[in-house]
Amino acid sequence: MRRIGIVPVSEGAGAGFVTAMAATELAALRGYGGGNGEIGGITVVELGQGNLFDQLCADRWFCVRQMVSYWNCVHGEGQVERILNPRCGVNWFLRTPEDHAEGDLERGRAVKLLYSLPGDVAFVDFSSVDEADMFYLMEDMEQIVAVVDPMPSKLLEGFERLYRLKLWKKPVTWLINRWDDRVDGKELKKIIGGDRSWVSLPEIPRGFLYQEEYGNVGLIEHQQIRRMTAPGLEELLRRLKL
Repeated sequence: MRRIGIVPVSEGAGAGFVTAMAATELAALRGYGGGNGEIGGITVVELGQGNLFDQLCADRWFCVRQMVSYWNCVHGEGQVERILNPRCGVNWFLRTPEDHAEGDLERGRAVKLLYSLPGDVAFVDFSSVDEADMFYLMEDMEQIVAVVDPMPSKLLEGFERLYRLKLWKKPVTWLINRWDDRVDGKELKKIIGGDRSWVSLPEIPRGFLYQEEYGNVGLIEHQQIRRMTAPGLEELLRRLKL
């Protein structure tokens, strides 16, 4: 099992978005993107208080059968290894609205979860995870993807975390989310480090995001968003050697 931590450098950088899109892109490349009952050995885990359940319109996925709650399993009601929540070739371990009401996942239970996951690749979304818990649990990741919002105010907000990630002892792949090629990247390169290259994903038009949520389509099933992000995601997966 390869555990890949998707870490936001600042709040709202888009780690959940990157997690969901990277996992489904890998599933598609492995030939599992079509059938909703198939899983290509890929698991997505939402550790913190993110909102992937709503962004993905996941309530629609499980209107016929109930989604298995990983929260209940790690608290003694079932086995994590047997959880099966398939969609677009991925097994989804999401925080449901009911799970959010329970607060944060205790550190010891999070470790148990990470070492019980099914499949051979796990994308772990660290959105809204407590800072101390995040760096503790990152020790259990083989690789880290640092998701950066290039807005100067966001870089200032995440300044301390960014420098801790620059010193991280395991491989870190830098991903610039909402990147606009018309912006001069010299200052950003100075901040991240002149010897570090990055992968970029484009700004998604707000209209597309409204379409997918109001239309109850789901982020990973919006074909225009998939086309826009595919080149950057494929480069990310190459760098992760997936």
